[in-house]
Formats: sequence, C-alpha cells, structure tokens
Amino acid sequence: MGTQDLTDVFRNYENKWVALDDNNKVIASAASLDEVLKLARQKGVIDPITASIPDYHTEYVL
Repeated sequence: MGTQDLTDVFRNYENKWVALDDNNKVIASAASLDEVLKLARQKGVIDPITASIPDYHTEYVL
C-alpha cells in the first residue's frame, strides 16, 4: 500500500476520532476512541481503521 493524502476525507473531523472502512470512507466519528469504536461496531465494522484528527494548524502524518 502506498501513501495516500486523506486531507479531504478528514477535513470535517478536526479534533475528533474517526473510523474508516477499507475504502477510506469515514463510517463513524466521535470525541473519544471508545465511542468511535462503539459506533463502528454498531454499523457492523468489527475492526475499523481509526485515527485521531488534529486541528489543521499542526502537521500530522498518518
């Protein structure tokens, strides 16, 4: 797997946790990791990719 720029995917999730499916689509977002995992599991995704999205005034590499 190569490098992907997900800036546009994460733009609306500043300072939140997100859960992604295998196609890098956001399936859940929340203020905490526990909550985002709970929401993803409710949608049937048992082991989602998760990330904490910082504010856009800092550099971040995922």
